[in-house]
Amino acid sequence: MQVLTNGKYKSVPHRAVVNQTQARISLAYFFLPSPSVDIVSSPDFINDRNPALYRPFKLETYTKAKQMQMLNTLEHFTIAQKSESRTTTIT
Repeated sequence: MQVLTNGKYKSVPHRAVVNQTQARISLAYFFLPSPSVDIVSSPDFINDRNPALYRPFKLETYTKAKQMQMLNTLEHFTIAQKSESRTTTIT
């Protein structure tokens, strides 16, 4: 969701905690596309004031990066942005 919205909505780590006194219900509400699909930000979230934050990548590439490093995986796909206030680099 973070890449699709060009950073407007942030991804958060997911953690499920078992509760021995109350049942836990899980619902699948989002399914992964094919590993070969390109993941890109929606053009609706990119403009002159909000340039693309992430370079396009394959879901398969993201999955491999995620397996190697559980947190901050999207940093591997961040585009260097030069602005008056800061410069970030591709990692």
